[in-house]
Amino acid sequence: MDAIVQGLSQQVVAGSHEREAIEALCEHFRSTNAAPPVDELEAVLRVRFTEERARALLFEPSVEEVKFYALLVCSPPDNAPHEHPQIKLQHLFLTLFYMVHVHRPKLAVEFVLHGGLASLAALVVHENLVIRAQAIEAILVITGSEDFDWFAESPSHAQFQLHQCMLALTRTTFLADLVANYDHSFPGGSYLCLQIIGFYLSWLRKFYCKDNIIRVSKQIIDTFQSWSERLDVSAEERDFAKQLFEDFKRFPAKANGEESSNFLSKHNDFSTESCPTTPPKPPANEVLVNDAPIVEELSLRAQGNAHFAQGEYTKALELYTQAIESKTETDSAVQIARLYGNRAAVFMELQKKNNDGGYMQQCIDDCKQSLQHDPSYIKAYYRLTQAFLEGGDLEQAKVFAMKGKQLCTEKREQDTFAVLLKSIAFASQESDERRAELDDIYQAILKRYGFETKAPIPAGKKKNIQIDNSDENRKQQATVEESRTMHAPEKKKKAIKVKKVKKKRVSFQHLTGDDFEARANYLLKIGDENDFRALFGDNLDERQFAAIIDTVDSMLPQNPAMALVILQNLGAVNRFSVVLMFLENSTRSRIKSLFSMLEPLVGGDLKATVHQLS
Repeated sequence: MDAIVQGLSQQVVAGSHEREAIEALCEHFRSTNAAPPVDELEAVLRVRFTEERARALLFEPSVEEVKFYALLVCSPPDNAPHEHPQIKLQHLFLTLFYMVHVHRPKLAVEFVLHGGLASLAALVVHENLVIRAQAIEAILVITGSEDFDWFAESPSHAQFQLHQCMLALTRTTFLADLVANYDHSFPGGSYLCLQIIGFYLSWLRKFYCKDNIIRVSKQIIDTFQSWSERLDVSAEERDFAKQLFEDFKRFPAKANGEESSNFLSKHNDFSTESCPTTPPKPPANEVLVNDAPIVEELSLRAQGNAHFAQGEYTKALELYTQAIESKTETDSAVQIARLYGNRAAVFMELQKKNNDGGYMQQCIDDCKQSLQHDPSYIKAYYRLTQAFLEGGDLEQAKVFAMKGKQLCTEKREQDTFAVLLKSIAFASQESDERRAELDDIYQAILKRYGFETKAPIPAGKKKNIQIDNSDENRKQQATVEESRTMHAPEKKKKAIKVKKVKKKRVSFQHLTGDDFEARANYLLKIGDENDFRALFGDNLDERQFAAIIDTVDSMLPQNPAMALVILQNLGAVNRFSVVLMFLENSTRSRIKSLFSMLEPLVGGDLKATVHQLS
């Protein structure tokens, strides 16, 4: 950040009229660096951010993360409220890209490859003239940079990918929007747009037109002529407009009723031989005739990314699917892998919203397709691990988590997979020692509370707990208790003592404090689910409920079986479902997490209730 501020300060001389504006901008960058927009970034990108990561994205983005700029410079959805986070982010990130990052070749190339050029093109007629000016000047830098080398005689594969991004603009109103800056633009804006128009038409003619002949509509030829006669612009701008008029009027569009809005005539004779690749790429030279699937795909993916970032998953799914269906055998394998990965992410989000939608299997299928095209795609391994873990296939989850971790090159990614592997290890209870210890505790507690079980719980299997509440069982349980009591009280006294416990009110103080074992022992001493039901009755409130959940959460790593018993007993209380329904989202999320970890043991009705309400 300091280097950026210093660089901006050196752009003006003392006493310059721009100095005050530059100093204000530098101060804005300093305040942003002190308090980066973490919440706004997470809301728009749906990605977890720390302050450190947000600062890096703002002032020193990596080649991998500059792709986010393609979304961050976009405008918010139509009719968005003034406090929409995209508004704040657009001003900030567009300014930084226009002033700093567009001049960094590697970052600018990645920005274009991830749909950034289309994002900038959409701002060419933005009502905010500052945003419009920054977008147009950024496009001018990209089209005029030697690092892109748009007119290279034999474009490389990497350059051809950039060609696809530029060709995608023919499917938009890009040319019409540039022409719209003929008047009512920012100072100097008309000339900048005229230069971009000249570049674009010349570039299309050189690479994608048979015999280097491009036909433009009468409307744009007339506009060039009018532009060359303007008196309110510089002589340089008039001369350039005259050059364009003389150049492109030689091959006007055929007069057969074409719409005036079609600045590029549909009668252009595009040639396969003109396509700048070996072998040629058939859809590219049909771009202005037959919708060009490969070019449309890039635009569709960018649109899909935008809808996904806004949580519009159904629309994103539609766009990603269209992009996948438009692919050809000569497309980049990495690019296709990303498309399947994007759609897999949509399926995963849809599964979260519709548990019975069957989207998770589609997510798995797309992730596997992604890995077929790019076996090193880390996100595909991550999503596969999540999908199999969510579906209970712990063996497959572990396989893909380990593969993903091995391929990671960044510590942050390795840490992510390490957390997943720990979750899998806990859920599968793969340690024999831990499984034996858990089974011993589980059997002892089942015996203590009169549950029926004869065999250890197999790893990875669900166990529905059966409760024997018969009078004979209660008598046997009371006898066992007497044998463990030093003074061996009479059965009659024991029965009276149990009745007193059932009638006394719950002491909230017993459920608080730092000693979670004391809290857990207090809950376990209450008895079985009938005792819980009798003790709490209709008096269970949110405060008590949250305290019990906190206790269970604390004891879970060391005593999962005890945690299970308490949750099972709590689920029998009359107001359990009602209280659960009105809990805060954070507490509801903790409950869902608890039951996810206890998946092998939780049974039947209780799990269904929690999954439905959480």
